[in-house]
Amino acid sequence: MSELEHEKTRMEPSLQTRWSLIGRLKDWGDQQSWQEFFDTYWKLIYRTTETRILRSSADDTARTSTIDRIPDPAGLALEAFWNEEWEKNLLAAAAERVKHQVDPEQYQLFDFHVLKKWPAQKVARKLGVNLGKVYSAKYKVSALLRKEIKVLERKII
Repeated sequence: MSELEHEKTRMEPSLQTRWSLIGRLKDWGDQQSWQEFFDTYWKLIYRTTETRILRSSADDTARTSTIDRIPDPAGLALEAFWNEEWEKNLLAAAAERVKHQVDPEQYQLFDFHVLKKWPAQKVARKLGVNLGKVYSAKYKVSALLRKEIKVLERKII
C-alpha cells in the first residue's frame, strides 16, 4: 500500500469522499462526473476561496518578513472551515433533492421551521395551518433528508 493510500484510509469519511470524487474526474470527457462535481462543490469552493481572499488581503497589509517565515496557523483553520462548509454543502445538496420529492407546502413548512429556525407556532400562524401539520412536515422531510444525505455520501464515495 502506498503512503498516499495509507493516509487516505486513516482520513475521515468526508475527506475520503472528496478524494474518490476527484479520482473519478480523470476522464475530462466524462461530463456527468464533472457536472456532479460542480453541483456538489461549487458553493463550497466559492465560499472557501472568497474567505481566503478576504483574509489574505487583510494579512498582506500586516505582514513583515519575520512573520512570513512562521507557518500560517490559518492553515489549520482552513481545514476546519472546509469541513464545516463541506457539511453545509452536503445538507444543501440533499435538501435540494428532497425539495422535489415532497409536496411544496410540506417543504415550505419544513424550511421555515427547521432550516430557518422559526418556532412551530409562528410557522403555523403565518402559513395558516394547524400545528400538527408543521410537526408532520418536520418529521417526514427530516427523515427523507437523512436518507438523502446517506445516498449522496455513498454516491460520492
